[in-house]
Amino acid sequence: MTEQAHDEDMNEANPRLVELIGSQIQAAGGFIPFVDYMELVLYHPQYGYYTRPRKRIGKDGDFITSVSIGRCFGKLLARHFASYLGRMGDCCRDLVLVEPGAEDGHLALDVMRELKQVLTEEVYNRLCYVAIEPFDGKKERLLDIFGSEDSDRFRVVSSLNDLKGSSGVLMANEFLDAMPIERLRWREGEWWRICVASDPQKATPFHEVEAPIQDPELAGLVDDLPIHLEDGFTIELNTNLKQWFHDLAQNFNLLYCCLIDYGFDGGEVFSPSRKGGTLRGYLRHRFQNCPFDAPGMTDLTAHVDFDRVKKSATSVGFDILNFTDQHRFLVNAARPWLLEIEGVGSTEDENRQLLKQFQTLSHPTMMGGVFKVLEIGRGVTAP
Repeated sequence: MTEQAHDEDMNEANPRLVELIGSQIQAAGGFIPFVDYMELVLYHPQYGYYTRPRKRIGKDGDFITSVSIGRCFGKLLARHFASYLGRMGDCCRDLVLVEPGAEDGHLALDVMRELKQVLTEEVYNRLCYVAIEPFDGKKERLLDIFGSEDSDRFRVVSSLNDLKGSSGVLMANEFLDAMPIERLRWREGEWWRICVASDPQKATPFHEVEAPIQDPELAGLVDDLPIHLEDGFTIELNTNLKQWFHDLAQNFNLLYCCLIDYGFDGGEVFSPSRKGGTLRGYLRHRFQNCPFDAPGMTDLTAHVDFDRVKKSATSVGFDILNFTDQHRFLVNAARPWLLEIEGVGSTEDENRQLLKQFQTLSHPTMMGGVFKVLEIGRGVTAP
């Protein structure tokens, strides 16, 4: 049995990753910001949670997603995207469907297969799917998966900068929640930065410490945060959002974005019930309260603050087209398809299976209510 297999079977951290993080903490003078810790445990090129070959999604993984429910999700997204791509096809020679965080490529295949059915042949033949994937190992795995399809219709690039001058659609399903975040705590009338220190003598090698905010950029962001909060109130702050949207704005001429994730708006992240923040860990479908248990083996995620997402997007020129929950979004997207099924009176097994998936995805007390959908555009309007 390999060391990797042993580590995964035992749900233990890779000792090399623990040693590497400990070395960085020591070199930094005793602690590092939580955002740096999260970057390492999720995205270290060799040992990170999202970079190592590992089953993450589905019943045999650590969590489920809308994609893992079945192909209904991709089918409905494709039908919704078709209206934007069709209109862009009137003025753009080439079109792209872009996905950051494509994981195993299943959503890409589901969406592209449906788009082939619903777009005109002329528009579809000008469309190319592009996955944004900076890690070589994951690039190779995605290319292998896409190789079974029309290989000329799929690309994998390292960054948004590889798409300069493009036009099309970007879909990001559960991407924002996996971006590394700062953690801040309100303590005795001021915000403190939550950092990570190490203690090799303890069973859990890392623990949090609070430090004054000395980074000028972070201090500027903190000035906009509420101050009338209970002592000890903890929040997560995604400081990479503005740069990400800036890169989108710089590289696309026309762009429609569909951002799907779990999160809050209307200042709900500052609700008294969320005093402890929203950071969570998941391992084998079990909730991990401590972010330092099994680093590199545990998924770390935080609820998206959609107020901040909207502000970051509009600050670089995007328009807010729509914001709703997944229930309403999918019900609207599915209406033509449901009418088709009703019109032909189809009771085929395939349609029954798709309808069952649709109910799971859209039910307001399940995924339909938990997930939010933010639609933004640059140079495009809602149909």
